[in-house]
Amino acid sequence: MNEDLQPAKLGTSEYWEDFYEKEVANFKSFGDEGEIWFGEDAEDKIIEYLEENFGNAQPLSVLDLGTGNGHLLFALYEAGFGAWKFKGIDYAQHSVALARQVAASRGLQSSIEFEQADFLMAPATQEEESYDLILDKGTFDAISLSADRTATGQRLCDVFPGCVAKMLKRGGTFLITSCNWTTDELIQRLSSPGNYPAIHHIDRPTMTFGGGSGSDVSTVAFQRPALQ
Repeated sequence: MNEDLQPAKLGTSEYWEDFYEKEVANFKSFGDEGEIWFGEDAEDKIIEYLEENFGNAQPLSVLDLGTGNGHLLFALYEAGFGAWKFKGIDYAQHSVALARQVAASRGLQSSIEFEQADFLMAPATQEEESYDLILDKGTFDAISLSADRTATGQRLCDVFPGCVAKMLKRGGTFLITSCNWTTDELIQRLSSPGNYPAIHHIDRPTMTFGGGSGSDVSTVAFQRPALQ
């Protein structure tokens, strides 16, 4: 398993505020909705997994962590999950502004909620046992690069698993996609006692280098025990 990643600029709130401030300006000027993190293929794999495992489920409550421009939630809505209750949060004010503007341009402003929230540094924003499904596409990657610590001195990447588990309903699913961590590393980091065991990983094309093999993106589903 890798050691903790070293802090980097991509782990700072200043970086993301500046990034999304520019994205807001681009959207206003050119109608450019912004980047799809990890590409459309990653979103397609997520949608495929949800169709196979939740296609016949009752409407679910869904939280997207680090929602960015909200594209993953828009993709889910347009893929046939429109009856679900969607909410995207991000600690960057300009991210939320962009997501709301894109939602309005798509006529989805009343269908998908976006909110500025820092669920790791501000525990009051954690909605306990509120969500059937929590999504993360690249957010844990950025958090792993943060030098910030909680009031008790813990790195944010270390408190992340417990905070997510706290917001999941019992029996709920956490679906994470990462480019910094392998499937095995995600399982080791996130399925510690008291959180949730891994229940599935999405197979992706692999490449071999230096005697080892792996994929450039990993997606793993975890489930909070129903009786926890």
